[in-house]
Amino acid sequence: ELDVFSKEIIRFGNRCKDPQWHNLDRYFEKLASERTSQHSLKRDAETVMQQLIICVQYTAELYHELHALDRFEQDYRRKHQEHDDLSLTGDSLHILKQEVKSQSKHVKSLKRKSLWSKNLEEVIEKLVDIVHFLDLEIYDAFGHAESEEPQEPVKRHKRLGPAGLALHYANIINQIDTLVSRSSSISSNTRDNLYQGLPPTVKSALRPKLQTFEIKEELTVSQIKAEMEKTLRWLVPIAHNTTKAHHGFGWVGEWANTGLAYDYNNFEEN
Repeated sequence: ELDVFSKEIIRFGNRCKDPQWHNLDRYFEKLASERTSQHSLKRDAETVMQQLIICVQYTAELYHELHALDRFEQDYRRKHQEHDDLSLTGDSLHILKQEVKSQSKHVKSLKRKSLWSKNLEEVIEKLVDIVHFLDLEIYDAFGHAESEEPQEPVKRHKRLGPAGLALHYANIINQIDTLVSRSSSISSNTRDNLYQGLPPTVKSALRPKLQTFEIKEELTVSQIKAEMEKTLRWLVPIAHNTTKAHHGFGWVGEWANTGLAYDYNNFEEN
């Protein structure tokens, strides 16, 4: 997601009149190769993001009010065209005129507070700082754990930090919940994709268990579904909270700072 976001910033940067914002891809590559922890950057980036969010909210409101202004102006022009005798419609025209005037004033105020009043270079500068901040946050959360074993680059590539592993299993649980809810229309590809998402050790342990599994009591599809729903009833909310928390980034840093990391291939499920 950061890569997609960065490409959009690069595209907008190339449209700036100021050439210093051109070819930001080179700048981002340099950032990735020369990461240094900057505590002040986090504080500044959070302020910048809050400012941009407020600007975006005002911008959304601005476009809504621009449409309203357009309707008021059309009504005012139509009144002029429909009535020749202005003395008979003077009051209604005056009211419409005041509405147009008031709405115009409101729109001008929103323009000053929104992205409408910002030039592209000004916004790009803020967005570049955010890319820098997010890159450091991701590195702090996942990068340090990977650097603990430089002598095993292949194994390191397959490692997931605890936050990443938690999110991975949350996604698997959510997939299972979706499959259970529409069990009558599950394709073989969907089941295969779910199975392939499991770690290798879990898959290797699952195969012999399935081969030696003895059915003590034949259950109907409805009974099997009911049993699964009992487990999912408490498991799914945990998965949803994990996914939701992941987007906040805060807990990722806390877990990563413990120095823990799980080997994806050697992780065993209870």
